[in-house]
Amino acid sequence: QVDTAQFKFGGASLLCDGTGDWISTPDSADFVQGTGSFTWEAQVRPAVDGAVIRGAGQADATLTAAGSAWYMARSATNKIEFNLSDGSTFTTLTSTSNVIAGAWTHVRAERTGNTINLYINEVLEATAAFTGTVPNSAAAYRIGAAGENTTTPWNGWLDEIRFDIGVARG
Repeated sequence: QVDTAQFKFGGASLLCDGTGDWISTPDSADFVQGTGSFTWEAQVRPAVDGAVIRGAGQADATLTAAGSAWYMARSATNKIEFNLSDGSTFTTLTSTSNVIAGAWTHVRAERTGNTINLYINEVLEATAAFTGTVPNSAAAYRIGAAGENTTTPWNGWLDEIRFDIGVARG
């Protein structure tokens, strides 16, 4: 739902209550990352701590690397995890900072060349080599859930969500 009580910019944000709220769009050639640069970013504000909540992604229902491109989650230890598939396995970047209930946090994941980076509030928190090709997943792209995996969907607010293919904004 659109919520005007909590927002980072513009007077409203997406509120997901953790029980089936998300925005979904079918697979599109526009989402293919391949070997190129990309940036995914959002302002996030969890409503709960100590629980896995998945915020966005293009992944199959069982989160297999073969059927998924990527997904972002907040772990039960309150860390952001960005998972990028090469078709065989996921490379996972985990934040060092906690992302907690009641506070807006800027999350940005990007690929530039053969490196993926995870930033929290514009501070680089994790980096990894990634030389693979991100598979062309047929899964839906969702905001508020990890693609077609809708277990533990996002519980909280999301604002200023952007997904750029071909550009690393860092």
